[in-house]
Amino acid sequence: EAQLSVESAEEAAVEAVGVYASSRSSLLCGEASMQSKVTKLREQGNCHFKSSRWERAVSHYSDAIVLLRAMRAEKAAGIADEATKLHSNRAAALLKLGQYAEAISDCDAALAFSPGFAKACLRREEAARLLE
Repeated sequence: EAQLSVESAEEAAVEAVGVYASSRSSLLCGEASMQSKVTKLREQGNCHFKSSRWERAVSHYSDAIVLLRAMRAEKAAGIADEATKLHSNRAAALLKLGQYAEAISDCDAALAFSPGFAKACLRREEAARLLE
């Protein structure tokens, strides 16, 4: 099974969703639509995760994170909860793929948005233990 790096997944996601970050006005007009797309991508990632399709889960979570970053550039408030879930979920999928260092990075990102988020703390601890 091919390994998918977080960086390559995010680079592919940037290309796939680059149209959303193309202009400030389109970003502001489409903010509600973008939020619903972020939520849909996270839910699709969750579905893939539950079906043990880890790479597809990582890809969907990465796409959602890229969209969220584009939204954050315009409006920082209101995205912390979604960002926490996405990074924590992608960390879980990365753990399943044996990509422990990348999982730790995602847990750190989740914890930066929501310090003390239990799932991210537990996943980070597990990844660190497995990395040893």
